Amino acid sequence: MSQDETLPRYLYRVFDEWSCSQFSRTSGFVASIPNAVYDLDHRNAKRQLEWHMDWNSRRQTPFISVTASREKALEYALNRMDMKRRTVSIAKIDSSRLRTDVYRMCDLAEYTGAYLKHEATNKHEFLCVGCIPANAVIQCLTLDDDDDDDDED
Repeated sequence: MSQDETLPRYLYRVFDEWSCSQFSRTSGFVASIPNAVYDLDHRNAKRQLEWHMDWNSRRQTPFISVTASREKALEYALNRMDMKRRTVSIAKIDSSRLRTDVYRMCDLAEYTGAYLKHEATNKHEFLCVGCIPANAVIQCLTLDDDDDDDDED
């Protein structure tokens, strides 16, 4: 299996204050294991993917999750707002500027034999290995949790 060669033009990364990979204007998004080389055939390939997809796990992985669906990104962002996350952002990524391996998550799970929860098995989910450079992020929308009462007028 090789990295996905038919990437959608744009990918979206949803993140908040609890996300392992935060956006930096200088370094972009950096995985918790930034310089790792992900070897699909290594004995730990399956385990690393399963750790990454266990959202309760804080284990370090070489992955950064993105979606190709703008609608899914908005859905994920609104779900995080419902979970009372204070600052939720959606980054729009130009995939032509990525200089890293990018894999379709469901294909990677099938290849490695990793277990994925049903919601993670759709065709829109991708994993970037190592980093997403700052120049690939072409837009960033932040949804702040506004604690102000709207009916004070």
